[in-house]
Amino acid sequence: DELQEELKVEAARNSPIAVSEMSRFKVGEGIAGWALSHREPVLVRDTRSDPRFKASDPKHQPRSFIAVPLLADKEGLGVLTVARPASDPFTEHDLRNLARVATDAANALINARLVDLLKHREDRLTTLVRKARELSTAKDGKQVIEFVLSSAQELVGGKAALLALRNHKTLELEVTGSLGVSQAVIEQRIAWGAPAAGDVMRTGKPWVSPIREMLPPALVETVEKAGLKTIASVLCGSLANQEMSEDGALLSRSELEVSDQVSGVLNVYRDTLDPIPSADLEQLKAFAEQAAVAIQNVRRWDRVKEQLQATSSMNTT
Repeated sequence: DELQEELKVEAARNSPIAVSEMSRFKVGEGIAGWALSHREPVLVRDTRSDPRFKASDPKHQPRSFIAVPLLADKEGLGVLTVARPASDPFTEHDLRNLARVATDAANALINARLVDLLKHREDRLTTLVRKARELSTAKDGKQVIEFVLSSAQELVGGKAALLALRNHKTLELEVTGSLGVSQAVIEQRIAWGAPAAGDVMRTGKPWVSPIREMLPPALVETVEKAGLKTIASVLCGSLANQEMSEDGALLSRSELEVSDQVSGVLNVYRDTLDPIPSADLEQLKAFAEQAAVAIQNVRRWDRVKEQLQATSSMNTT
């Protein structure tokens, strides 16, 4: 278990103890943990004389034990162990044989992980392509924002989502839309994560953390009561550090171009403190880029329609 940095039994054969009842050990604890942390095989002829040995069940203590780490270069994948309850101990010959088996097992695990990784990447790419197609069918800004919020919530298993974009006139970050976020949270900028949003817009890097760590004590209860425990904030559009002249005006951009530009954050809130897988976060980032393009296109289309209406009014008068 990489998150907990523990060894847990995934499978066992001819064991008197059920897998579900077997102990979990920190890497470095027990003979198996020692083998993994030191990247070395271990042969114990008599477990009673080895202080590293920890039995899952005192009623079933093997007498002899071998633990061989499963390695991918320097990465530890796990440990392969064998045990004997009888007084006939394992030998060096047994250790060498198990080491060869462990090498084959490690290669098989690596290949299986690569297959899973490619499958997950294919699934995520397929999802992003589908989301891009659905985004392109939205008819107006309201539909785009609603789709962006529901999709972001879906991609990382969120309870709620919020889109905040910078007003091109005031340069203030404003909540453009939300899904599952109470008005009490929206009214408090710090509660929905405005400080984190500022950092994301300056650096372009996602912000993921327990939301209580960002809040003063007075707001923690309000936010957690709404079921918002973890925040993931990603950039939606361009970075905030555009080139500006001394009077604060953007350089080399017309006022109309600036009004189309999208700059803000897409926030997703989860009701759990469980970490968000890095692949899911990358997918959310990629989707936020698609969302920014869709919002920008809608803004341009709205401006074109306004110009056409203005021209039509002038012709009729």
